Amino acid sequence: QVGSAHSVAAFGTLLGRDERPLALTTGVARPLRSGNGEAVVTVFTNQAGRFVAEGLAPGTWVIEMAADGQPASYTIEVPQGTQGLLQVGVLLPTTTM
Repeated sequence: QVGSAHSVAAFGTLLGRDERPLALTTGVARPLRSGNGEAVVTVFTNQAGRFVAEGLAPGTWVIEMAADGQPASYTIEVPQGTQGLLQVGVLLPTTTM
């Protein structure tokens, strides 16, 4: 939404626990410290594990993906003042949900 703090689109590659691309998988991104009414952003990967999460705001975000029947969690940081595109690179799971 124009004029919103949620104007960042983060992109990168998600790898599974086996360090192979997390291909054709869906999940959600949500702020680490979410309040009532916080938007949840839908995330999905292509065959190469590439993803885009649109509608993020500055802060720490957790991406929760259903991977190989066992969910995986990834963390990204959107720095203050970021607008537009944010390349986050290659991410490995941080925790199991």
